[in-house]
Amino acid sequence: MEVRVDLFEVSAREKRSTFVKVLVACLVAAVLAPPLAQAAVTKIRGTVKIKDSSGDAIDSARVPPMGVFEAAGSNGALAVRNFAGGGGFLGAADCTASLADGLPNSVSVQNSIVTAILITGSNATYTATSEAIGGGQLPLLNFTVNASNPSVTASLGTGLTLTDALTFTCTAGDNGNIVLLGQ
Repeated sequence: MEVRVDLFEVSAREKRSTFVKVLVACLVAAVLAPPLAQAAVTKIRGTVKIKDSSGDAIDSARVPPMGVFEAAGSNGALAVRNFAGGGGFLGAADCTASLADGLPNSVSVQNSIVTAILITGSNATYTATSEAIGGGQLPLLNFTVNASNPSVTASLGTGLTLTDALTFTCTAGDNGNIVLLGQ
């Protein structure tokens, strides 16, 4: 009579024992993990000096009210230099030659950061010029609205910082408004 023994066969008792051990290990981990994670949290008290990657202190400053309408600023903000499409009202114009409606046909902005240009209407072309380039005679940009495309939105995610005046003038058409937003 020949008896064969399979060295890789596992008895039912060993299977149950292994299952119970794994179950107990999971329960222990579930009970001990939250206190261990809580103990790993470091609480900082007092003044902390944070430096950027170049070793300089990170700049933080009060943001004053913004734009013509004095949009609310903040008591303190990190200077991350991101001006994503918002801010205060910087100016507006329309495509009428007179000031009878209260708006001129051009708007100039300088010493500001333009974050959005909004144009609406059914028949207008606004041309952007700057004294810094071509003495203000060179058209830098043309924005056109018409019945098929009644609005143009240019959101400048990082902001357009102006040190010299940037002027938007209605150069064609009779029905269109422009609004500049920024900081």
